[in-house]
Amino acid sequence: MLNKKNGNKLLQYFGLTSHSEIMDYVRKNPEDEKVKEIKELLKALPIMTDEEVGRNEK
Repeated sequence: MLNKKNGNKLLQYFGLTSHSEIMDYVRKNPEDEKVKEIKELLKALPIMTDEEVGRNEK
């Protein structure tokens, strides 16, 4: 899980104001360069981004 400081940087990077907006952005823009970059960076961590987005849709 992201700590608050890094989470805020992520919000700033995407120009959003909440973490739920990030999930919406990732879900609606899978071909966006920022989304691809973040997913690539997260591959180094034990986080399955596609599963996380899908889980939040339920």
